[in-house]
Amino acid sequence: MKTKISAIITLIFPSFLAIRLLNLLGHKIHIKAKIGFSWIESPLIIMSENSCIGHLNIIKISSIQMKENASIRNFNRMRGPFNLKMEKRAAIGNNNSIYRAKFPITIGITELYLSELAIITSKHTFDCTCSIFIGDFTTISGFGTQFWTHGFYHENQGVGRIRIDGSIIIGNNVSIGSRCIVNPGVRVGNAINVGGNSCISKSILNPGMYVSQGLRYIPTDISKIKNRLQKNTKYTIVDVYEKSVA
Repeated sequence: MKTKISAIITLIFPSFLAIRLLNLLGHKIHIKAKIGFSWIESPLIIMSENSCIGHLNIIKISSIQMKENASIRNFNRMRGPFNLKMEKRAAIGNNNSIYRAKFPITIGITELYLSELAIITSKHTFDCTCSIFIGDFTTISGFGTQFWTHGFYHENQGVGRIRIDGSIIIGNNVSIGSRCIVNPGVRVGNAINVGGNSCISKSILNPGMYVSQGLRYIPTDISKIKNRLQKNTKYTIVDVYEKSVA
């Protein structure tokens, strides 16, 4: 009930009044923060001085924690059992989709963490089946980039398949261009620039510039994948194998 009341307050009341009412409900929002007309349905909202949530966002997540001068702009869609943590001056731009499926498709709570001055610009997609960490002074630039923390691998015949989950860690001073795809269990090191339309399918650690490559064939089968990954026995609907960050 508290989360629904909070969402109604943020949707219909101006910022100065909404903040006072939300604090009465147990949230912790600085009087100099700002909240636009958005649906914010969360058990815990913590906003420090000069942090800001803009207009017409739909946010239905486990918690929101925003440090000084952090901002979420307009028209973003966030839903699912995950925590959003934003350090000083971190920013999420406009019209991004950030989501996670509910139990029993996923178990527990994950995290989307933006370090200091980490920026997600506009029209990107983030799958938070597992956690995603974005380092200091890093920009997910342009538009249309997708972060996937889960994927599927099918048997050669029949209905058999497994799900592969893995967190994504992006280092400091990184730039990722438009329309990139970041796969599960990937680490991107510090001081790396990734050109547009690139697929980051494995960890890249050496500083410098990376661009897309030609399509290539990799011989493998589902039994080899099972042998090198750890099975998560908590799931019963589908077999889930976890890919550790390198």
